[in-house]
Amino acid sequence: MNDLARMQRAYAVIRGRDLPTSYPLSFQLPGVVDLHVHVGVGLSAPLDLARHATEAGMRALVFKTPSPTLDLARTVNEALALLYQGSGKTPVECFGGVVLETAGPPPPELARRWLAKGARVVWFATGSSANHRRRAHGLSWAAARREGQYVLRRGQLIPDAVAVIETAIEYGAALSFGHLSREEVLALAAEAERRGLRSAFVDHPLNPVMGLTIDDCARIASHGVFLNFTAAEFSPLFGIDPADIARAIRAAGVEQVVLSSDAGHPVMGDPAEAMRCWRAIALWQGFSDAEIWRMMCDQPARLLGLPAVAPPATG
Repeated sequence: MNDLARMQRAYAVIRGRDLPTSYPLSFQLPGVVDLHVHVGVGLSAPLDLARHATEAGMRALVFKTPSPTLDLARTVNEALALLYQGSGKTPVECFGGVVLETAGPPPPELARRWLAKGARVVWFATGSSANHRRRAHGLSWAAARREGQYVLRRGQLIPDAVAVIETAIEYGAALSFGHLSREEVLALAAEAERRGLRSAFVDHPLNPVMGLTIDDCARIASHGVFLNFTAAEFSPLFGIDPADIARAIRAAGVEQVVLSSDAGHPVMGDPAEAMRCWRAIALWQGFSDAEIWRMMCDQPARLLGLPAVAPPATG
């Protein structure tokens, strides 16, 4: 698409010509579950994010930092219970997870320790992965593999990576493949299918750091692994064309897709606004309310082991 066509399409969206006439420009997001929320030093304050998510009617947030977030999530939940006591509002529920952020092999014992305490999500390495060091920081592939986490040896998954999959299965946890490379992600997806893990997902698959294509998304989904497309992908941070994201979602199949924010840092703002924008983008790209509910509410809730809830009545 050339620049003129892109500009004309953007102004058509601003005028509402490409959105349903009933689109509500509000922050109300009943039932939405956001699997990817950044908090911590230099980022957004978790209690502020949770309060805004509560006011928007969101159901759950998963906090993500390089350190385990279970204790933080529990502290925020306790504060929300006090803040909203007697208000008639149901506070958003915050969940914690653990990133296996090591330069060496992923430590399954770290995953086990936090899952046993109640964490719900495990990520393979993100910033410390060899792939991230190569693609985001410009290291040679050889140097990146010496310094970062890489889970293949002679084309096969190393035992520690397989043990992480087994640990996620044992505890019924969701497992993200972090920022690992294309070849690692494809190997993990095939192994997850072989071992019966149905709660694995790939974060922001079209983020340039991942190096994945639309065809890759379809291949990953064929193994029963979810694609977690994030608002950061279409934001100014990465600038992926929403039409390309929509094509990737259709290639993977709505039944293997979840949508989240990747919000919490200065460029992205808070998850409630990011998810409101996501809903607008999804409507603009032709997804139905039922499909959006499935991707934003039902499927991410199931990844966290939460009970199914019916969508709000309309009309």
